[in-house]
Amino acid sequence: MQALVIGAVCLLLFFMLLIGRKGKSGVWMERLSIFWFRFAISIFVLYIIHLACAYYGTEVTINLFSIITVAILGFSGIGVVLFLSFIK
Repeated sequence: MQALVIGAVCLLLFFMLLIGRKGKSGVWMERLSIFWFRFAISIFVLYIIHLACAYYGTEVTINLFSIITVAILGFSGIGVVLFLSFIK
């Protein structure tokens, strides 16, 4: 059931992207796709950092807050997440 809902949302966003290219919603869809790309990359980067820090005995948690922080702030967000992981 979840795959059906995700597929329907993806198709809806794809058709909105095709239709909205000529209007103002094209810019909105482009910004949304950039954010989702950054969101996915931040999950990957946090996972790699989690594996590397686990080798040294430190735990870097991967949760929605840390993912959004890294997705919005970029490299400085990685620094914030690492700082918060090391001070606890």
